[in-house]
Amino acid sequence: MKIYKYHPVVIKVYWGLVVTLLFAELITLRVHIHEIMLGTLLEALVKIVVVSAFIFTTLFRLFIFVRPRVLSTYQIEDENLLIKFKNKEKKINFAEIKKISILLFSPRFFGGFKIELNSGGKFYFLSLLRDNHEILQSILQHNPELLSQPKLERYIKVSRYVGRSWLRMREAIKTPVFYIHFFVIPVVLLALSYGESINWFYLTLGFMGFLFIFYNWVEEKLILRKIELNEPEEDLIKIERHSYWISLFLYYGLIVSFIFIFFKIK
Repeated sequence: MKIYKYHPVVIKVYWGLVVTLLFAELITLRVHIHEIMLGTLLEALVKIVVVSAFIFTTLFRLFIFVRPRVLSTYQIEDENLLIKFKNKEKKINFAEIKKISILLFSPRFFGGFKIELNSGGKFYFLSLLRDNHEILQSILQHNPELLSQPKLERYIKVSRYVGRSWLRMREAIKTPVFYIHFFVIPVVLLALSYGESINWFYLTLGFMGFLFIFYNWVEEKLILRKIELNEPEEDLIKIERHSYWISLFLYYGLIVSFIFIFFKIK
């Protein structure tokens, strides 16, 4: 029986945040140690709570809400989804699921799907959970009316591809070209617009935000339009390469158009 887990990097990030917050707490206490030691024990405790409120509340949220999710394992049984966390188990009967919603963000940006139970309970399955589309498929085998076939196929395509997409992004950020595309050029444009007026700066900022979303949207659309559910690996590599160059061409086309309009109007 296959066991579904969150990507190892998610667990590393979780523990990294915990260690960082604990280290920050030690620094905070060290900085305020003289203030804390003045007065009674009760006053000292109150001061510790005050200076550490943000760290304490963040650690609490990580421990209560994030930890059970990222450290749980998921298994598909005949008619149930079994969720295990330490010695606790929870079974979600597929027949109890009344609604499935695909989240707004693409799986490439950690989106996923949400299920709602007849009891009112809600569970989120993000793309950070490996192969979560297989869980979705199992649910729909029992309740096919909860999601249309086209939406299911599209989600499977994106979810299946998401690991390669993240790997490609990780490799891209190691190259200087990536920073020229998505850091140097935007900063130069923002600097030029800020020198003109604050309104131009905000307009440019909005344009760059739109451009990043548009770039990723086009790339994803090009890939999804071409790949099939069982696409061979070598074909995926070709499709990725073509979609990258087309997206980049459109990206720079819009930038050049924006620069032309900027100098034309000013």
